[in-house]
Amino acid sequence: MSTEKLSIAYDGPALAEHEINTRVIAPALLALSDLFDEANKVLNGKRAKIHVNIRGLFTSGRFGFDISVRQTIVQAITNLASLATVHSAANLVTFLGLGSVQDGFLGVIQLLKLLRGRAPRQIEVKEESSTISVEEESFIVDSNVVQLYKSKKIRQALNDGITEPLSHDEVDLFTVRAATQTDTCTVTKGESAYLSFAKEPPQEIQTSEVDATLQILGLSFQDEKWHFSDGSSIFAAKIADEAFLERVNNGEERFAKRDLIHAIVRERYYLDSAGALRADKTVVKVLKHSYVIQEKRIGA
Repeated sequence: MSTEKLSIAYDGPALAEHEINTRVIAPALLALSDLFDEANKVLNGKRAKIHVNIRGLFTSGRFGFDISVRQTIVQAITNLASLATVHSAANLVTFLGLGSVQDGFLGVIQLLKLLRGRAPRQIEVKEESSTISVEEESFIVDSNVVQLYKSKKIRQALNDGITEPLSHDEVDLFTVRAATQTDTCTVTKGESAYLSFAKEPPQEIQTSEVDATLQILGLSFQDEKWHFSDGSSIFAAKIADEAFLERVNNGEERFAKRDLIHAIVRERYYLDSAGALRADKTVVKVLKHSYVIQEKRIGA
């Protein structure tokens, strides 16, 4: 098991009281956790697992917190050759560009700063070191760093954990400190644009409308998601039939579990930004509501 401890801070004139809007910091914390988790998956696969824990606040005139990046080796690894290929938590921090490094070493963050938003015209990958060329410049980078740089999930996590918080007026600076208590990584508001990464829009695969008989399993008036069974699967779907919803709001429709509706359902299949196949369903029009079991109904 290996553990790396870091102190991370967001700085700015409005943060002198060590307070920050939860809508800013909560997504950033999740993104930083995703950052280490994905770096471990890219470089170590299933050979190791990562756990990221917040260790508490520290006071330094800015809003900050200590985190512990703890890596455990999967028990299935029994031979020294496999164990030797596992990159430690400290290595992951270094490759990402968050830790103490030797002069001239480029982690992902330092590489993105040098690229300044420019797309490389060529990446020559070799076993240990790679060459990234952009316009008339070339940079020698550790091949592990290149793997992380190419990961869309890594880039998205950097965007959400650093670029997005720095886009708010009250945040001017992102810093990381290692055990030496000196800043090992800084990103200013001006530099944050170089770490930005826009989510790719979903890639539509197929959309169709079908007549279906659905059994009502539950309904929610808050998130507008109803839970149905079509006899083979259980799913949540939004009802887009305004006339039907108006009857529900007026108390003209009463429901109990296991009631049936005959409806037109739109089925949409698409690839998300990570390339995973997703599906969602929408009840476009309710054609008929059948009271299968007479019992006390919602709203009665």
